[in-house]
Amino acid sequence: MFFKSIRNKFAAIPALWVGAIFIVCSAGLALRWSAVRHLDNAARFKAASRLDYFEFGRSLREVGVLGWSGQACAFRGPVFPALLSWIESYRPDRRPRMPALQALMGALETPVAAAAAIELFSPAAGLAAAAMTAFHPEMSLSIPGCKIETLFGLLMCLVAWALIRWSRRPTWTATVLLAFSIGVSLMCRAVLFAFPLVLLCAVLLGVMPSPGRGKVWLLLLLPYVVLGPWVLRNALQFGRFIPFEDHAATRNLYAASVGYVENSDGPYQDILAIENDPQGIAALAADPDKRILTLAWRNIKTSPGAYAVSCGRRFLY
Repeated sequence: MFFKSIRNKFAAIPALWVGAIFIVCSAGLALRWSAVRHLDNAARFKAASRLDYFEFGRSLREVGVLGWSGQACAFRGPVFPALLSWIESYRPDRRPRMPALQALMGALETPVAAAAAIELFSPAAGLAAAAMTAFHPEMSLSIPGCKIETLFGLLMCLVAWALIRWSRRPTWTATVLLAFSIGVSLMCRAVLFAFPLVLLCAVLLGVMPSPGRGKVWLLLLLPYVVLGPWVLRNALQFGRFIPFEDHAATRNLYAASVGYVENSDGPYQDILAIENDPQGIAALAADPDKRILTLAWRNIKTSPGAYAVSCGRRFLY
């Protein structure tokens, strides 16, 4: 449904613009495909992957449990590990398949971005959006082994496209597609956790025309209903309400509370916690997630201005 509406959008513009955008999309795919070549064996694939996603996907494939080596965990959402477990064989004698899929998903971002810009502005804007998406070095030359950024970037493009289409013509189908795409994104990362409420406020304040009470309720509730199986699994498995990734952002929140902007790989947040709270090493060792979250809230309450500056810097980073 998404891609049919995108195809229809391209069919409605002059062929010259379609040809130019097609060339840009093809070049973007070629760049991404060339970046995949160095991930041609299992060792290189693993080295280029995030260990948590790699192990979650392998655990799902080998023992059917989302977590670390068969030990259930909710640190990562289920969508990307499930896709990884379905695509990847995890056999050392096989060429990894996931990098090729990552290249294709990354390449799909280009026509979606172009269609969104055409819908909002003009074919020229669509060509510019396609070029920026296709040729940005961080998007075209850094295809990872198994990291979620490519899939999540495509999901964000699809949410943007669905939102634009819904705002233009809020049919029931458009409402379901928008709400469902938001829900799927929440099972990857919780970036849009409050977005249905933002849309509701936009309708109530008259910023966006009301599509009708039933569609507003559907848009508000369906994204969270999509999360239902994940929430139920976590409640049964861990006895807690875990709607998103469990403590996935805790360490980043702590780093931001002490002025760090870039999220680096490795346990640098734990090292910061030890340096800034040497008396709390025992508590950190006993329950690191709880201790780091406590320290983060303490820092924010003590210096809310510094935390606000840190958040502002992240928007500009």
